[in-house]
Amino acid sequence: MAKIGEDNSNSIEASGGGAIPVVVMGFHLEENDSPETNEAPAVPSMDLPLPSGKVSSNQSFVLYFLTSNGPPQVIAICLVYALGIGCILGVVPEMVTDRFARLNHGYDGEECSHFFLSNKPEACRMGSQDAQNMSAFSSFLSNGLTFFTSAMVGSISDHHGRRSVLLSGMALACLPSICLVLLQIFPQMKPNWYYVATGCDGIINWFAVALSALSDVMPPQWRAPSFGLVLAGFSMGFAFSPTLALAFERQSILMLSCSLIFGTFIFSVFFFPETLPEDVRQASQERARQEEEEFVQRYTKPSISSSGPSTMQRLIHNLCRPAREISILNRSYIFRLLSLLAFFSGMVGSADQSLLVYYAEDQLDFNNKDVAKMFSILGTLGMVIQGIVLKPLNELVGERWILILAFIFGVIHNVIYGLAKTKNELFAGVALGSLLMMSFPTISAIKSINVNEQEQGRIQGALYSLSSLASAVGPISLRVVYKATIHSGIPGFMFLFASLLYVVAVVCAYMLPPELADSRLNRSQETDLDCSSQCPSRSRQSSLGVSLTRINPHDYEIILSEDETSSPDASYGSVDSLDAPKANNKK
Repeated sequence: MAKIGEDNSNSIEASGGGAIPVVVMGFHLEENDSPETNEAPAVPSMDLPLPSGKVSSNQSFVLYFLTSNGPPQVIAICLVYALGIGCILGVVPEMVTDRFARLNHGYDGEECSHFFLSNKPEACRMGSQDAQNMSAFSSFLSNGLTFFTSAMVGSISDHHGRRSVLLSGMALACLPSICLVLLQIFPQMKPNWYYVATGCDGIINWFAVALSALSDVMPPQWRAPSFGLVLAGFSMGFAFSPTLALAFERQSILMLSCSLIFGTFIFSVFFFPETLPEDVRQASQERARQEEEEFVQRYTKPSISSSGPSTMQRLIHNLCRPAREISILNRSYIFRLLSLLAFFSGMVGSADQSLLVYYAEDQLDFNNKDVAKMFSILGTLGMVIQGIVLKPLNELVGERWILILAFIFGVIHNVIYGLAKTKNELFAGVALGSLLMMSFPTISAIKSINVNEQEQGRIQGALYSLSSLASAVGPISLRVVYKATIHSGIPGFMFLFASLLYVVAVVCAYMLPPELADSRLNRSQETDLDCSSQCPSRSRQSSLGVSLTRINPHDYEIILSEDETSSPDASYGSVDSLDAPKANNKK
């Protein structure tokens, strides 16, 4: 092994002349015998400038992320979409509560939002209960649809690319905001239309596809902070969006929200690239073709001149496809533990998201300003935690301990929700709850680094399917607990129940195998991932005509080897999106 820059025959010169140190993402670059015959996989060019000398991990991560073709677009989409959703979070409960009170309970007085808890008319209270029930139903519908379709949609994106699937999902996501504008225009229109539209956008979960696009581009050890950075874009949008609701009238803010959400769809049409490498797409399509051939052969019997499966057999086979796709979650011990984590945390997270605003307005007299303050706290801290804290914390303690710490704070902040008697106490719970935002990107990252490149869409979709099942069950379960304990003297008892679910998640996180749930650990070339033949491989051909072998991301010494490299089929992670300058000379 020889270091670049020394006077030996292994130094590489860039096309502009002069020896350059070549290191990207903590990977060794090893010389290939025939670089001119090894074409880089067909992926969007990123024109990534290579770090020179000693470069900090944070600088290299940010540089790689921002100069990649795909991740910056995902952040922009998430930021604007969150602005569009966040600016109506405080408006929707007030609007639909008043509409239900008038249509369902004969109310004809002032708007329900003008009353305090102590003098609120009974019709407004009943309207609030109707709104909460419809919110729980909408969550159940959306997450139920996502459960049945997400893994299959992810697999389709593995076969045909991310872009078309993501655009379809974003088109569906525009429907709820359109319904809200129509509700404002037509006073007799029932809010049920809005909740049905919200539920139907679960048919194609565009965010799961966006995470798969990140996995196509980002290397394994940077996926957790990459997912966190994308969620930080969401948090930034939620941090600033509630203030928009205070600056505009209701009709104006609804129009603004619709424009922002529809604008993300238009932006995606013109600027979102295809991130799935062509070789990965072809390998995924080949796998699907082989599965189809096996299915046909199973029902082909030459002795009786059978021509293959019947129409009914093929129909049953296709109907069972979602179950086959989601079965990836049962592939190994670590996947089963991560699935439990996703399920229990999804139950509570969805319930908190769906019911907290209604609960705060109903029990603590929250108004628009209070809701804006709550989401500003949550968004600002979430942006800091996911965009700044997550990566160094991941390098310090690893993904496993991040999950343990996040779920411990999940226990604490739900206890605070349940016992809060004042607005400030609830704000304190919201602040601590922002630390829980580290859990989802970390779970997604652990799963993505334990499957190969052809299954990134499938694993993210399967994870979303399970989370959606939990999110469908969560709000309804907590509503049942709320109704059963509303007269117990602790109206927030449902949040205390939720904290017990996070205790289960803490135990499951502690049981994760450190060698599989910590990207800091160097793995040997044949680490046993207990996932049959689907484990990620270990080296990859780059556009330099050299192979990449994973090393510690903190190690930025540039080392070249004269040894023969292994086959690209033994690749570790997805680094083939690197579009480094071509080497054309040797000293």
